[in-house]
Amino acid sequence: PTTRRLADMLELPVDEHGWLLPLDSNTHPVETVRPGIFLAGAGTGPMDIPETVAHASGAAAQVLKLFSRQHKSPSVIGGAGGERQ
Repeated sequence: PTTRRLADMLELPVDEHGWLLPLDSNTHPVETVRPGIFLAGAGTGPMDIPETVAHASGAAAQVLKLFSRQHKSPSVIGGAGGERQ
């Protein structure tokens, strides 16, 4: 019941058993139909601890990728004298 409530609040699809559905279980197992919302762990179905940790690592990697795209630091190119331009 709690997973279904969360899915309703976030407007995420669930399967016939109430598990959260990834964007594509083969190619995007932690991504959802909502950009920026990622799945990790047993909300997507029963899994053991090593599988849960691997799933969470994949979701964390996607978050880092998202943040790195949003936060681009200005590039600094040194001149002949090493000055900042």
